[in-house]
Amino acid sequence: MTPEGLKFISKTLKPLVNYHFLYYKTDKVEYPYWVGEYLESEYSAETNYQETTFILTGVTRGSYLELEKQKEIIKKALKDKRSILPSGTGIAVYFDYSMPIRVDDIELQKIQINLTIQEWEV
Repeated sequence: MTPEGLKFISKTLKPLVNYHFLYYKTDKVEYPYWVGEYLESEYSAETNYQETTFILTGVTRGSYLELEKQKEIIKKALKDKRSILPSGTGIAVYFDYSMPIRVDDIELQKIQINLTIQEWEV
């Protein structure tokens, strides 16, 4: 995943939800929050194409419904989300699926959203 792609995801999510990349970086925890990470697939040097699975994990100490509502906001914002980045790289983001995550702490609720991100570098 390119740094430009990470910035694109961040700029898309931060106005919608309390989003952070890799770690929740703040002194005071504000729920719900979302943390993103990614897993790259094989890169094609021939076509300069990279596909990435981007994993968003939502966490709250409130109602699970709170996470479901934010999931829908994210889903709508990323529907057919495509752009040409400043470097000329093309990016497309697709919502794949979501699932609740079971946690031993009964007060803590989690959900995972998996996105597919496709990037074509020039």
